[in-house]
Amino acid sequence: MKCVNPHNVEDKLGILQYTPEGTPYLTVPASQIKADVPIYITPHFKGDEPANVEMLSDERVNWNLISPPWPYGMKDAEWWIDHNLSTPELRFALSVLRAYHPGPEGTQIGGIDLHPTSKAGRGALDLVSGGAKEQELGYLLHTAWQGKGIMKAAVKEMLRYGTDILGADIIIRVTTVNTASTKLVEGMKGWQRLPERDGEIAWPVSKGGGDMREVKIWKWVGNSS
Repeated sequence: MKCVNPHNVEDKLGILQYTPEGTPYLTVPASQIKADVPIYITPHFKGDEPANVEMLSDERVNWNLISPPWPYGMKDAEWWIDHNLSTPELRFALSVLRAYHPGPEGTQIGGIDLHPTSKAGRGALDLVSGGAKEQELGYLLHTAWQGKGIMKAAVKEMLRYGTDILGADIIIRVTTVNTASTKLVEGMKGWQRLPERDGEIAWPVSKGGGDMREVKIWKWVGNSS
């Protein structure tokens, strides 16, 4: 299973919504978050670069992630946005947490996506794929928007989309030093530990690493509705 263009899936449950321009998105339920503005899960848009830089130039966010470079600047954001917009399978993939509006008028405040485990290692940790339908869940959130329940609600919505619409088998991997992410996963009923697939990863020196960090893996077996 590749990263999925929502235009190519059958949404019998009506989970997906669309802007007037035809861009797919999900709405994070307002009743589950402590935010005064609506939050959506959308594709990337040209113009997201400044918000992307602001978010990932904060070591409290970046240093918990293996893939983004550090330090992180505008050239990195431009490459990342252009890569998503120019790659057909990523162009409309749901991968951005956006406040205020589901279109380019909205502001990126984080990221959440599903991607094939066959590509999840990205040269850092080669996961043994659990099958062609397996997707890994990943996420990040701007520090100014943390503590509002946004990520937990967004994860639930993405799990619902991934299982009920895409029919994916979803896993998540978390380094043991990432206490916030570990707390989120362990606080949600439905995640099953897969200790036989745990591993270690060499953390970049540029991100306060230079050591091997333990990575734990869970599989989603719950009901996301």
